[in-house]
Amino acid sequence: MATKKKDYIMSPSELQGLKQELNETKNILKVAEDYGHGTKASEMLDKGELRRSIKKYDAMIEKYSPKALRGKSKDKVVARAKELGTFIRDGMPTQSEMMDIGKNPGVPWKNLKWEKEKAQAINEWKQYQRRLEPGDPTASTVERLRKA
Repeated sequence: MATKKKDYIMSPSELQGLKQELNETKNILKVAEDYGHGTKASEMLDKGELRRSIKKYDAMIEKYSPKALRGKSKDKVVARAKELGTFIRDGMPTQSEMMDIGKNPGVPWKNLKWEKEKAQAINEWKQYQRRLEPGDPTASTVERLRKA
């Protein structure tokens, strides 16, 4: 049940950035339409291109925003996320190891190796977390899985 490209869910910060781009583009178009008639700046703007960009941003926000999960589909996602969390945690350096590298000099390499080995599972887990907790910007932070 790997996450397909079409099932990608943006993080809250990615969605926020896209929404800011959308609002800025809408504001530019509004200024060009309301106040720019006959001005050189208004003539230089391609209003059609601005409208296409607005449609593109709206479509991307719709496509990559988390959809509500209910019933059996939510149960499947919760079960898979839990399964992935257990798999990811295996071999993950602990918080105490990571915080005291002086006593644990090989830990950075151990963590890099672990990240590389678990990259696909981590990305899948992040997508499920974004679906399960769409309003939480830290939901897909793998540090939540790290043992103390």
